[in-house]
Amino acid sequence: MKSPINRSIYQSEIKRSVFISVLFHADGTACFKDELTRIKKSFPDAKHYCYAYIIDGIKHSSDDGEPHGTAGRPILELLEKNCLDDVGLITVRYFGGIKLGVGLLLRTYVDTALNSIKKAEIGQIVELNSYAITLPNYDLFYELLKLSSKNDFTLENIVYGETIALNLVSKKEINAILLNSFLNHIKIDNIVKLKRVEEMNDEK
Repeated sequence: MKSPINRSIYQSEIKRSVFISVLFHADGTACFKDELTRIKKSFPDAKHYCYAYIIDGIKHSSDDGEPHGTAGRPILELLEKNCLDDVGLITVRYFGGIKLGVGLLLRTYVDTALNSIKKAEIGQIVELNSYAITLPNYDLFYELLKLSSKNDFTLENIVYGETIALNLVSKKEINAILLNSFLNHIKIDNIVKLKRVEEMNDEK
């Protein structure tokens, strides 16, 4: 699956109504709700905040007072057609005083949302393992640095002290690599599953 790397905004205007679509990556429903709150604060005088999201395959949409089926569901269908996940799309509408009619309203929501998707940089969702590790000395830390350059993992959130704490992030399960290289000198405190969005070389 794919997800936006950057936050993408597209604005359109028709018959004095202004539509602003915001596409963004959402790690969870709490992340989506936080973004919805920020958008409402950024556009406090808007009439409607219509949206859709797909997060871990869970789908939800809202017309937020617009005629049923003219906003939320069409936005959700765009996310589905573009094979997006962990994604939210919110379209803000400032009502210009002229009713657009159901057909034109639907087309405007779809066009504005679609253009925000077209503007976005889309990446591939990658599943990772994050190992919270404690190393007893710097010799082992430097050995782990060397090992990271030869294997598909990175060292992150490094905290230096009498011992060295860090997160080792890998696409593979690497317990065997660590055990073979460090035997009993390395302590794995925790293992967490992560998802991140990485750039793609092919076209979205």
